Amino acid sequence: MYVAVGDGGAILSSTDTITWAPRPSVTTNRLNAVRFGNSGFVAVGEGLAGAPSTILNSVDGVKWVKGTSPVTNALNGVCHLSGRYVAVGSGGIILTSTNGLNWASIQTGAPNNLNGVEAGSFMGLFCSPIP
Repeated sequence: MYVAVGDGGAILSSTDTITWAPRPSVTTNRLNAVRFGNSGFVAVGEGLAGAPSTILNSVDGVKWVKGTSPVTNALNGVCHLSGRYVAVGSGGIILTSTNGLNWASIQTGAPNNLNGVEAGSFMGLFCSPIP
């Protein structure tokens, strides 16, 4: 399943990347990023002024539910690796979660917005032992 997110809470999904279907959204807030992980899809975005940022969850990419954000910062990116989701956003904020539902915030002290995050592990994937 492929999922795309955007302005006005837009959510689209596709099984073939050719035909895309709009999905019912539980928000009208801008969604900036989406990632699949061990607990399904997590989409992150912005909240209304002074309100918590937007976090949505979906097991299948079709039906979505609202999550709870511990911060009001706009969330701009999300990634997943080894059972952990990481979201980043305005004011240098970083959120972490092991299930996509319960999030902890980390104040990095970074003076700028964080707009993207990616995780990768290459150990053992492309390297073979030297004989």
